[in-house]
Amino acid sequence: MFTQPPENNNHATGTFCERTAEAIKSLKQEIEMKEREINSQREHLSKLQSQPSPDTNQIQEIETGIQELEDELETDRGQLSVLEEEYNAECLPLP
Repeated sequence: MFTQPPENNNHATGTFCERTAEAIKSLKQEIEMKEREINSQREHLSKLQSQPSPDTNQIQEIETGIQELEDELETDRGQLSVLEEEYNAECLPLP
């Protein structure tokens, strides 16, 4: 027998479509923030590299940070694609 969960539960509220739409929106914002951060770090790296005697350790740290953000960005884009496919399949009306 199915019983309703208590009202004060920790489950997300809203329908599947509402939750998925919100997750898509949030993930898009996260992707935009990471893209801006990557661009900012690349600009900083370029300025640092153009100095007469740049700090190689700092350059390496920035390059590593950029790579980590790019990896996260790739993962986020993959997740976004999956969420959008699920949303389109389940929530959009058929033509």
